Amino acid sequence: MAKSVYRGNLPKPDRRGDVRPEIAGKRCTVGNVRDSTETQMLHRLNTLRDVFRNQSKYYGTDGWSDWLLPYAQEYARTGRVIVQHDLSDETDLIRRAVFRSGDELVEVKGTMRELDAWDAITLVEAIRSVGLPAESAQQDAVDTGLQFLQRTVDEQFQRAIARSLCRDR
Repeated sequence: MAKSVYRGNLPKPDRRGDVRPEIAGKRCTVGNVRDSTETQMLHRLNTLRDVFRNQSKYYGTDGWSDWLLPYAQEYARTGRVIVQHDLSDETDLIRRAVFRSGDELVEVKGTMRELDAWDAITLVEAIRSVGLPAESAQQDAVDTGLQFLQRTVDEQFQRAIARSLCRDR
């Protein structure tokens, strides 16, 4: 069961002016009194509380998920999350990836660059799914990932139709 995270006021700033509330055992700097308004800091704090509650419910954890905490702390500091991606320059080498879709395993093939881009958009969407406003730093990663995803969905759809037609005969 997830820890309860209650809404409340901001804590007093430390001697440097940083406002650092604790959310589920982790301190997050939601702003500094010199450059953030109380409304901005309270909005960030409440968003982080919602994110913690969402990720706890989704992943069934009592604490912060290790992969999500750095993004939550970035949001606390800046009010946004910019996801950096390292896309491979390899566009010739074909790799395969297998993932579960419902009850079946699905195999996809693509270049390292396409699979990296697919991972990139999947990460951005996973961050968004728990309530953090995330965006990609590289639009080409998003474009490549979406094109790859569309092509993969089209191929899977065509395979499903072919299987269905073969069964009907």
